[in-house]
Amino acid sequence: GRLRSRGEDQASAIAEQLGYHVTFLATITRGVERYGHAVLSRWPIKTVKVAELPTNSYSIWPEPRGALWSRIYFGNMPVNVLTTHLGLSAKERLAQMQALLGREWLGPVLDDQPIVLCGDFNLPPGTAPYRLAADRLCDVASEEDEALYTFISTRPFARIDHIFVSDHFTVERATVIRNYLTRVSSDH
Repeated sequence: GRLRSRGEDQASAIAEQLGYHVTFLATITRGVERYGHAVLSRWPIKTVKVAELPTNSYSIWPEPRGALWSRIYFGNMPVNVLTTHLGLSAKERLAQMQALLGREWLGPVLDDQPIVLCGDFNLPPGTAPYRLAADRLCDVASEEDEALYTFISTRPFARIDHIFVSDHFTVERATVIRNYLTRVSSDH
């Protein structure tokens, strides 16, 4: 419903075109406009949890931050997919990652269920929140691979977007698509 997207529900429109299932979390609502996170899948999706994360009102760019936890069913096998967009201050990101890996979120399933934790983490490898995730899950990319830099899309110089997976998965490769559309559709 954002004005800049002609008021369209982009996640639903893309899902419909692909014949996929979709689930959406609006982290910010202004009138009829909503924006946030979406998960699209060709397999059925069940929303497990949608909630705000701890937010520091003194952040550089204070805005609500949230996470969307979905369970995607590959036949009888469920895979937990959690997508998020962390805040801009270091303290805020640390609190948010602690929450995501804690007992209210992924903590109870970290050791025994398939997990994909992904999103715009606003942090490079090696930082404290990154290490928290990397100690429990596997980063699909190598820390030093410049080909996987995602920010800023017109001239990538940093990797602040990440995908972490549980040891239920074997990572074969990770790539970043770079073309005209990726440069104009987002800043990452």
